[in-house]
Amino acid sequence: MSSEFSSVILDALPYQAALLDSTGQILQVNERWVAFCHANGGNAAVSGVGVNYLQVCRAACPGEDHGLPHAAADGIEAVLAGRTTEFELEYLCDAPSQHRRFRLRAIGLAPGLGTARGLVLHEHLQPPVPREPAAHRDGMRIAHALRSPLTTVLGLTELALFDGRHLLPPEQRLRLQRIQSAGESMVALLDGLAAQPRSDMEVSHA
Repeated sequence: MSSEFSSVILDALPYQAALLDSTGQILQVNERWVAFCHANGGNAAVSGVGVNYLQVCRAACPGEDHGLPHAAADGIEAVLAGRTTEFELEYLCDAPSQHRRFRLRAIGLAPGLGTARGLVLHEHLQPPVPREPAAHRDGMRIAHALRSPLTTVLGLTELALFDGRHLLPPEQRLRLQRIQSAGESMVALLDGLAAQPRSDMEVSHA
C-alpha cells in the first residue's frame, strides 16, 4: 500500500490514527493526530513519525506503578506480534477546561501492507447523556394530565362569558371570571414547572 493511499485512508478516519510497524515505531499519522498534538502542547518529535510508540507509553509512567500507559503498551505490543487481533482500553486525558475520556484501539493489519503491522486509534468519547430522573418524568406526566382538562374548563368559561355577555347577572359573570383567572394561573404554573431547569440532574464526568 503506497504512502499516499494510506495517508488518504488515515485522514478519512474520524479518530487520531497512527500506523505502527512490528516494533512499535510510528510509520504514519493522520491530520487529527497532528492537530491533537499541537492543540495540547505536544511535540511531534516525541509522538510523531519515527518515534517508538511503545516506548512513549512506557516512559509516561516509570517505576513500579505501571498504570494504564504500560497496559496500553502491552496490549499494542500483543497486537503487533500477532498474539491478538485487537486491543481496547479507555483512559482519561483531561484538558484545563474539561474532563475528557478517550478509547484507545489497536488493530492488527493483514500481511501485504508493507511494514505496517498495526493501526492505533484514539477516540474522544462524549459524556453520557443524562437520564431524566423518574420524579421529573412523573411530574411531566401529571402536568400534562392536569393541563388538558384545565384547557377545556378555560375554553368553556370563555365561551359562557362571551355568549352570556348581555344576559348574565353581574354576580355570575364575576364568578366565571374568577374561575377563568384561577384556571389561567394554574396553566401558567404548570408551564413554569415544565420549563424549570432540572437542577437535580448532574452530568457525571469520569
